Amino acid sequence: MADHGFPVTRSIVKVLATRIIKEGGRTETTTVNLEKGPSDVWWSRFKARHPELGSWTVDSLDRARVHGATPEAIEAFFKLYEALYVKHNLEDKPHLIYNCDETGFGDKPRSREKVLCQTGRKHIYQQQQTTREHITVHCCVNASQVMPIGWMGPPSPSMASRKRAIWTRSHFIRYAPEERPLLLIMDQHETHVSKDVTMYCRENKIEILCLPAQTTHILQPLDTAVFNPLKTVFSTMASRMGLVRGDVVVGKKQFSALLKHVYPTAATAENIKAGFHEAGIFPLSRAAVDTTQVILTLIQ
Repeated sequence: MADHGFPVTRSIVKVLATRIIKEGGRTETTTVNLEKGPSDVWWSRFKARHPELGSWTVDSLDRARVHGATPEAIEAFFKLYEALYVKHNLEDKPHLIYNCDETGFGDKPRSREKVLCQTGRKHIYQQQQTTREHITVHCCVNASQVMPIGWMGPPSPSMASRKRAIWTRSHFIRYAPEERPLLLIMDQHETHVSKDVTMYCRENKIEILCLPAQTTHILQPLDTAVFNPLKTVFSTMASRMGLVRGDVVVGKKQFSALLKHVYPTAATAENIKAGFHEAGIFPLSRAAVDTTQVILTLIQ
C-alpha cells in the first residue's frame, strides 16, 4: 500500500484484521474482540511478528508528482544523461555540471527552532518578521561549488523568459569556467528553454538537459539538498533579528541583504555535493536515486 502512495495507519490495520477474521467464518476469537477490534496488546504483538515494518510520519505528494515520477521517466532521463556524461568525459569534471532553478520565499515562513516558555501553556506565539510578499530567487550550482547569487525578483509571465535569457548571458557565462562544453540541468518550464536561451547556449557550447516533469523532488540537486536548508536558515535569522529589534520586518528591500548573509551557510559545498550525489547525477549512479519516493503505478 505504501509503495502505491496509500500507506495504512494503525487504525486501518486493526479494521482490516477484524474484516479478515470475519471473512474467514469465525464468529469468536480468544485474541480479538470482533466488536471493538484488536487491542493495543494485539498491535504490539503484530509489530513484534513483523520487524520489517515501521511507523513514519507521511510526506504529502501531489497527484502530478505521483503520476510523473515513474521508474520509466527516471530511466529515460538517465539514458539521456549518461550519453552526455560519456560523450563529454564528465566523470572527473564536476565543475562542468550545473543545476539551476528558482525557489519562492514568502507566505510567512516560520523558524523551526524551539523556544522556551512556562510549562502548561497551550499556545506559544511569535511575531512574524517577514512579509507575505512573494520573492523568487534563482539559484545555480555545479557539482563542486556554488555560483554567486544572481538574478532575483518575482518575474511576470511576459518577462520571465527574457530575464532567463539575461541571466544566462550576463551571470551564468560570467562565473562559469571557460572550459567547454558545460552541462546545464534544469526543469522543463517554458521560460527555461525559450528560443533565446536555447540558441545562446548552443552558440556557447552549453548543453541543456531538462528533467522529466514532476521529478525535481528526486532528480534535482537543488531540491534534494539546498533549498530546504536555505529557507530554514533564512527564517531562523529573520526571527533572531526580531529579538534585537521588534519593529524589523523583512520585505523586498531587506531581503537581498539577509539572503546574502545566510546563503553561504546553507548553499555549502557539502550540501551541494550531497544533492548531486542523492540525485545520482555526480558521480553518475542510478542506484543512488531514492526509489522510495517513486510511487508504483497501481496497474502493473
